[in-house]
Amino acid sequence: MLYDVFISHASEDKEAFVRSLADALRDEHIEVWYDEFSLNVGDSLTQAINRGLAQSRFGVIVLSPSFFSKNWTEWEFNGLVARQNSGRERVILPIWHNVDRDEVLAYSPPLADITALSSELDMSEIVRRLASVIHPEGSTLVVARDELLEWDQPSPVVADDWWLDVAAFAESNEMEGGFQEAMGWGRWGFPLPPKSASQTDRGNRLAWAAMQMRWQEDAERLGITQMTPPDQVLTFIADRPALQTTAHLNLLSLRYLLAYSPQLSIR
Repeated sequence: MLYDVFISHASEDKEAFVRSLADALRDEHIEVWYDEFSLNVGDSLTQAINRGLAQSRFGVIVLSPSFFSKNWTEWEFNGLVARQNSGRERVILPIWHNVDRDEVLAYSPPLADITALSSELDMSEIVRRLASVIHPEGSTLVVARDELLEWDQPSPVVADDWWLDVAAFAESNEMEGGFQEAMGWGRWGFPLPPKSASQTDRGNRLAWAAMQMRWQEDAERLGITQMTPPDQVLTFIADRPALQTTAHLNLLSLRYLLAYSPQLSIR
């Protein structure tokens, strides 16, 4: 999955409601498929929407008189219904915009039975309620994703398989206890935060595993070794704030850095 939510709406509702909703969701670190964000010049509209429908965890449907009158929105709605009927998890998250129960019932009786939000609510309340479903509070992956975003690090949607690689990387960082041979962590590797049953602690460990995995891949790709000129090594560290912070905070940082970049110890 590439997106948290797909917003299905009529174009007539953009100005009054939908654009503000999409912006507010993105401000909460929710990955949104929304035509103004997700379509580029030259894209096939049909193909792009098909991808959005298939690659979004949830579909936020903004039900309105304009929505009910469009063939295009009905096609999107049918696609989300097919996804919801094919699994056990809910997909459709409806918002009623200038419509009442009778109008929704006339359009789709099953849709009228799904608890919906009203666009008359304050936008912050709408986003809070949507986020409570999309990103349940305390979720390990949500904690990890938010930690990455705090460091301005790219973070795929929490359903993306990339997180499996991060989890595997975190499990490989097993050498607990006293000082280990630095290269045992892999070049430019440091001990991760300790394992814990706390979802917050587990999320933080995953986030730091993700950042470490990235800077180790970058070091390998860029050839940052014990032979790299010192100014290039210092630039490499400075360009990765999480790496710089780890080196400064780790009590054994001097030993590690002497193993990874002894050229920095030479006056």
